[in-house]
Amino acid sequence: MYTLLTNNMMAFNFKILFQMAMSMTDYLALMRFFIYNK
Repeated sequence: MYTLLTNNMMAFNFKILFQMAMSMTDYLALMRFFIYNK
């Protein structure tokens, strides 16, 4: 039970971290795009 719970929490945290990283890369790409198109 405990290992299952911790595994679910790890997967959940990993999903959140992955989404945050993806949004950060998208943000950086947009910033670079705007800077280069000035």
